Amino acid sequence: LVGFSAALIAACGGGGGGSAAATPGTATTPATATLEGPGSFVGTVTGFGSIIVDGVRFDDSKASVSIERSADDNSNGGSRAEVKLGHQVTFGFDGRNEGEGVARSISIEPTLIGVMTAKALDGSSITVMGREIAINTNAASGPVTVLERSLATIGNGSLVEVHAIAGGTASSGLVATRVEVTTSLALRVSGVISGLSSSGGVTSMSVAGVTVLVPTGASGATIVPVGTTLANGQNVAVFADRLGFNDVTAALTATRVRVAVRRAGTVDDYVGGVITNLNTDAKTFTLGGLTVSYKLATFSPN
Repeated sequence: LVGFSAALIAACGGGGGGSAAATPGTATTPATATLEGPGSFVGTVTGFGSIIVDGVRFDDSKASVSIERSADDNSNGGSRAEVKLGHQVTFGFDGRNEGEGVARSISIEPTLIGVMTAKALDGSSITVMGREIAINTNAASGPVTVLERSLATIGNGSLVEVHAIAGGTASSGLVATRVEVTTSLALRVSGVISGLSSSGGVTSMSVAGVTVLVPTGASGATIVPVGTTLANGQNVAVFADRLGFNDVTAALTATRVRVAVRRAGTVDDYVGGVITNLNTDAKTFTLGGLTVSYKLATFSPN
């Protein structure tokens, strides 16, 4: 377990040194992580000068950048200038360079791309795909939401790209880290699968609080990698046609589901986010939809 602050923490899948967190929901100065690598990191872009993700600095001078906003995106060949504050990113890194991780590849991963249908009068939340998503203005509660432009200038019916982390009291359990207007030709939702069930040739599941329907059979949705069986706990990106969300049933019909596959030979896997569902008796908490045990963890700062 490798942690960066009380609200920003990373879960390590073997190897690497580290520390953890104190009080959930209280942001502190991030600690320096020990990144042995190679590995992968999922988190929020919180700064630049190289690239800083959840308080950890990476040298991105030679990193490739990819963006996957739709199922048919050519996700390669993006520019580092396209990586912005508040973006959710997944990237691979190779070891260390004078205390910094060395980023090999950076993938920009929007949490939701959909139509905004409502926003709170006080600017505290927006509704996308039927899910209320919190807007955070308090740095003590985690990353402050970066707005590409004022919510007052974004009208209901606008197609928006939302980057978000789990946490907060919104109906979706999500807090936006960045919101921007987009011209994407597809809808998207990404996160961890839960509530998986199948009936009548359709698989139903929840991803980031959105009900997703995956038609099966020859004319059904494409699942990649080919041959993958969907399961609870998998991290996925779901894509749908522009009209793929049903406002009445509040369900998204997928055309493509991409399942994240752990890179072979990876030493360290890191996840950043806000702690929820803290159980001090069992010594567990939830981070980004994943249950983390900290029974054997060390903490920094102590």
